[in-house]
Amino acid sequence: MNSFVQKVARHPIALTVAASAIINITNWVLALRLFPHQAPAVILHYSVGNGVDFVGEGDWILRIPAIGSSILILNVLVAYGLRRASIRAVWILTAALPILEVALLAAFVLLLRVN
Repeated sequence: MNSFVQKVARHPIALTVAASAIINITNWVLALRLFPHQAPAVILHYSVGNGVDFVGEGDWILRIPAIGSSILILNVLVAYGLRRASIRAVWILTAALPILEVALLAAFVLLLRVN
């Protein structure tokens, strides 16, 4: 196990993808465990100026981690396809992943607090 951690640490792109995957898995676990899925109506969008904007079914909250998973997979596939053509594009695609996953996790936590 130690050699695996050392190999990943030597490759920062792999490290950012792994960190993004861990954040996404955390988002899935929290969404599946903590959010009221069986509720017929939950707040899914709230803004300070308008208040509650969108109310939907409880299982719609799973769209947040699903979007994160989709973008994670898509960015990794595109980055892999571009690895020989442009290393800068690979860096941009993979560096955006943890930022996106943290933003989605924050959105989930805020929605959890509102409900």
